[in-house]
Amino acid sequence: MAGKRIFYIASNELTAVYCDGGRVQLLGDFPATPEGFEMFGEYLKKEPDFPSAFLVDVIEEEFRIDTVPHVMGLDRIKLLERKLAGQFRSTPFRSATIAGREKNGRKDDRVLFSGLTKPETLEPWLNELRQHKVPLMGIFSVPQVMAQLVKSLKIKHANTLVLTIEKGRLLRQTFFSHGEMKISRLTPMSSDSIDASINSIKNEVQRNQQYLGRLQLLVFTEPMQVYLLSEGEQLNQFKSQCEGSEKLFYHALDANDVANKTGLKETQLAGHNEWLFSHLLSKKLPSGNYASKQESAYFSFYNLRRQVAAASVVLALGATVWSVNKVFDGHNLKSQSNRIASETQQIQMEYEQQAARMPPVPYKPRVMRAAVESDEALAQHKPVPMRALALIGQGLMKHSNIELDEVRWNTAAEVDMAMMDEFADEMTNEFSEEPMTSGGSATIKAHLKSFPKNYQMAFKEVESFIETLKQDQRIQDVKTIVLPLNTDPKKTLVGESQRLSGPPVASFELELVMRGLDREA
Repeated sequence: MAGKRIFYIASNELTAVYCDGGRVQLLGDFPATPEGFEMFGEYLKKEPDFPSAFLVDVIEEEFRIDTVPHVMGLDRIKLLERKLAGQFRSTPFRSATIAGREKNGRKDDRVLFSGLTKPETLEPWLNELRQHKVPLMGIFSVPQVMAQLVKSLKIKHANTLVLTIEKGRLLRQTFFSHGEMKISRLTPMSSDSIDASINSIKNEVQRNQQYLGRLQLLVFTEPMQVYLLSEGEQLNQFKSQCEGSEKLFYHALDANDVANKTGLKETQLAGHNEWLFSHLLSKKLPSGNYASKQESAYFSFYNLRRQVAAASVVLALGATVWSVNKVFDGHNLKSQSNRIASETQQIQMEYEQQAARMPPVPYKPRVMRAAVESDEALAQHKPVPMRALALIGQGLMKHSNIELDEVRWNTAAEVDMAMMDEFADEMTNEFSEEPMTSGGSATIKAHLKSFPKNYQMAFKEVESFIETLKQDQRIQDVKTIVLPLNTDPKKTLVGESQRLSGPPVASFELELVMRGLDREA
């Protein structure tokens, strides 16, 4: 079942109906006797786990209108609970509904307090629900549902009295002011005849006018609008016999037409207004609920189970979809892997065929690669001897007493081919990451043309020549190899005059280190 089960309770029986999609199905009638309670329990045993609600239509229901300070949240809840406990001490079935706010003064809240003053009418039926753990949505009354009916019919007069004839020849009289319910009474009718019923209705309307006037609920400047909800001959007699006045207007409402307007399909009420009220209750539960949290505990568990079940279904569907996607992904990956393996095998075969056609080489490919890269690095940093000669010539022009004997050019680096086979990778990284910064070196041999045998002056002239060479940015360093007098502490001090049999000559040797082209400014 996807709808709601409504238990309509009158003073002498319970009627169970099922409401779903605008249709009402009778489930059974149970008298308010020990046998009826037992039959009701047997019925609940068959279908206990189904959301249900009580719809109460009894004489013992009281309404009181009062104002309370406008507060919110927990303070409002506690304030209303204290008010309810003070006004309806003898019953646990009580409710408070905020109807609106006062327009003047402190603008307090208008509250409709109501209570079922005879709890023993409900207790036997509730005991059966507790015993079978039936999820109870709440306990509501016909006047509360009547407010939904007036709203759906868009009746918003200042003074509106709605009359309905219920089971047991009882007349329900519910008063509304501007669409807001103020009070409701259930009174017995005097006779079963239609004429007597119409007279009884007219008398009750007059009494209500007087009673509502004493309660100061009537707007005296506006007439009272009386609506009778009925059908058949009784409705026709009401139209013909009830004549209005300046202060009183009568309106006839066909119960079947009203049921159709509210969405009740293919149903002839035939005097069963409880079907209409049950249908309205199944569409929307009123805010005023007489059931406590303890009475509605199984309904909370029922909702929790449904939510858990729904979450489990969603989770299972999500896991299934995820698994299916992963299966397809795995299948696609496997297909791609097989294709790549096949292409790799084909390329390997083509490589082996091409390699078989190539002549043999004396070196491994990685060694050849290192050699080529080394050659390219040497080509990029190859020395330029003419640059060195030009720089030396510029220095000699500034020192005319120095005569050049010999210039020997040294290469920037030598490649040890014997080590390439073992350290090809290291050589490759070395050449690629740290390019040579030296542009080569030259060894200079020279002597002083005029040597007055003063070695101190010879040293100074050679040092001056060295400083002249160093001033050029294209020269990285000038190293002394041999001076006119050898000053190495590890050797015997020997002058030129001791080494030569002829006249003394101040000879010296220098090493001129050039900067690479990539480092020049």
